[in-house]
Amino acid sequence: MAQTRLELEPPDLAGWLWVAVGLLAAVELVRYVARGRWPRNRGLRAAVAIGVAGRDACIIFGRRDDTHFYYVHLSNISNAHHNAIIRVDGETRTSLIPPGSQEPIAHMLDKAWHKVDLLRDVDSGLITVYVDAYDADAKPCMQVTDKTYDWGHVGLGSFNDHASFAHLLIEGQTR
Repeated sequence: MAQTRLELEPPDLAGWLWVAVGLLAAVELVRYVARGRWPRNRGLRAAVAIGVAGRDACIIFGRRDDTHFYYVHLSNISNAHHNAIIRVDGETRTSLIPPGSQEPIAHMLDKAWHKVDLLRDVDSGLITVYVDAYDADAKPCMQVTDKTYDWGHVGLGSFNDHASFAHLLIEGQTR
């Protein structure tokens, strides 16, 4: 099996720290770089913990450049832009959760580690997010279909909070 080296290339490297949490090594966002109404400091299964109870963490994917990508926003509240799957297209961000649908349940209510799975089928456009799903019968907390970006980089980040990420696993096929 080929080994791939994970390289984090955030725009503000000093904003990230490698930390030890018990026996766990994690990368933690400790300084936010504000440049718009979407997460900019970034580095897909991951263990995610938020340093301040009730704040946010983001998983970025399909990133083509600084203004064209998707992100999953995990937070303690749910509305059009919290606990949502968002598409950034130029200077606009759009929640892909259908208007009028039931808002996703907020899962990041504490400082504990949470298991997050982001599944993406590029051919169908299906994007599915699970939080703390440990069995095959688990229901997704968010699911949308969008084919805008069929390739791009992945990353981790936050809007303006201390967010930690560990046990990152990226699986997929090259195109």
